[in-house]
Amino acid sequence: MKKKNPPLYNQAYISVGQGPVVILLHGLFGNLAMWKSVIDVLKSDYKVIVPRLPLFDLTIENTTVKYLTKTLHDFIDWHQLTDVTLIGHALGGQVALMYTHQYPQNVDRLILTSSTGLLEKSPFTEADAYIDDYEYIQD
Repeated sequence: MKKKNPPLYNQAYISVGQGPVVILLHGLFGNLAMWKSVIDVLKSDYKVIVPRLPLFDLTIENTTVKYLTKTLHDFIDWHQLTDVTLIGHALGGQVALMYTHQYPQNVDRLILTSSTGLLEKSPFTEADAYIDDYEYIQD
């Protein structure tokens, strides 16, 4: 049976460099170009992957952190990536955080920049996006 393409499969993404995998996730109004200076620094030592999150391609029901986390999981699974470093900005950070919480075995490091945190709640975050404890965080 042919493996079904995940939602991010047909989306634009950048993949440059060799080495341990670093995935960069943009925020709500971000795009692939926002990571150019970071890519330029990392690509000599890492394989840098920057998927375009399908924020404006989804139905209103699927435009959630939970669904974006699933699309990221499908993308990582499709490309058979393991021990990735996730760097997420703003909404991309929330997706990276939830992915790390759900699939810690696939993540080597998590870096958040201008992201909602573990103890933040707002009308814009989902109830299940709130994490009540720090048990899964390690030094």
